[in-house]
Amino acid sequence: MSGYTEETYRERLVTAEHFYVAVKGDDVLGFGLAYSDDRLGPDEWLNHRIRTGLGSFLVIKQVCVAEKAARRGIASQLYHHVLGQWSQSPVIAAVVAAPVNLASTAFHRRLGFEVLTELTPPDGRQRKVWVWRKPREAMLQAQYGWRSTSTSTRTRPTGTS
Repeated sequence: MSGYTEETYRERLVTAEHFYVAVKGDDVLGFGLAYSDDRLGPDEWLNHRIRTGLGSFLVIKQVCVAEKAARRGIASQLYHHVLGQWSQSPVIAAVVAAPVNLASTAFHRRLGFEVLTELTPPDGRQRKVWVWRKPREAMLQAQYGWRSTSTSTRTRPTGTS
């Protein structure tokens, strides 16, 4: 969907803070690509606009799942892994808004994302921009060393980072 070339992916492997691959045996089930706003390319109009209003953020640029692995929680695991690794600032994900993608909307809401804005970049394809902010307890823990007594049972994606 993104139209990325192999060269673009290779460049992102060098510059992105997060590039995770979900594998099972020899099969690649999916991957996730995310990076902070200080690593934006000059051509990322939408993300530069968001930074103007939001400040610092991490962008989940792409999560892809193999068709044969669809609807098995791979995308959720990749998102959870990125969200669990990042604590410095909000996390955003921009999704093409037309046609309306009800599954994507439900997915992002289920993960705790909220709609931040809708923008139309120069490519003419309107995007819905979702934002996720760490829960209050996680912010207190990061700032003051406070620890919660609850434990997480979240699973992590299988793969390499």
